[in-house]
Amino acid sequence: MDYKYKIIVIDDNELILKLVETIFQGTDFTVKIISHAKDIIREIKAFQPDIILLDVKLYGQSGIEVVKLIKMDKDIRTIPVIAFTSYAMKEDKQKFLEMGYDGYLSKPINIYTFVQEIQQYIKR
Repeated sequence: MDYKYKIIVIDDNELILKLVETIFQGTDFTVKIISHAKDIIREIKAFQPDIILLDVKLYGQSGIEVVKLIKMDKDIRTIPVIAFTSYAMKEDKQKFLEMGYDGYLSKPINIYTFVQEIQQYIKR
């Protein structure tokens, strides 16, 4: 299968990572799963994704710190970084946008619309 898009999903919840990986099977996405914050910038640069789903809370480092590092790096700062979080209050979305994220998807995810939601962020 020829892949049209590349996505990195960064989350420390193994169940979420397995679910996301399963959802993208058979789509035009190739998925890289990362469950830690170690060497994230290096891994992003090596993979060159079209989009990054980044959990707000990671083990060892916050997603907010990671998104700031991404946005400061001239080689990867234009890649859309989507907050992927269980924080689901209306004011949370605006807070994450102000912190540097380019979009917001709340957990739990809708398995029927998830891929389309990601595609909409890429097409912006």
